[in-house]
Amino acid sequence: MAKVRLFTAVCLSAEIEITLKDAREKASSKVDGVKWVTDSQWHLTLLFLGEREEGLVPRLGELFQEAASATAPFSMELGGIGAFPNLNHPKVLFVPATRGVEPFQKLSDVLRAKAESAGLDLEKKEIHPHVTLGRARDGKNVQDVVRFLREACPASLGILSVNRFYIFRSELTPTGAIYTRLMEFQLNGAPGV
Repeated sequence: MAKVRLFTAVCLSAEIEITLKDAREKASSKVDGVKWVTDSQWHLTLLFLGEREEGLVPRLGELFQEAASATAPFSMELGGIGAFPNLNHPKVLFVPATRGVEPFQKLSDVLRAKAESAGLDLEKKEIHPHVTLGRARDGKNVQDVVRFLREACPASLGILSVNRFYIFRSELTPTGAIYTRLMEFQLNGAPGV
């Protein structure tokens, strides 16, 4: 059976996407040195599942539906600028979540436990909810990009209502990754559960 590269994620609201596009355009028009992520790739990764047999997707869907049914919708706030490994030596530029991190991480942990119960061996990695904007191509001009992004990205991009998440397939191509939504899960749990 064919293998597919999978991850689960939350999508952005149209309003936040518009603000991010504006910030990216302001920074990219002033300086080079970053390979920018396209709008269609913006998301907040809950759990990276890796290369898996395609036949496993329905089983993961059942398990993730259980998690979604027991999880209450929540809100997050995104804003500012961050970088991996850090802003002094940025390799990956992103907008971090500034509020709502705890329920996001809790949902990620529940999804990890569900995936592991299906026999998946997953890399142990702490989740830091963020939206990747771009990757530094070289050391040149990257600090200028950081400076322009700090000016362009407001401290708050707004509130993101998280009431669903998706399983995505990621196809790596020479021109970049193509993400396809495979399954959608509505959060239906009662608040405080």
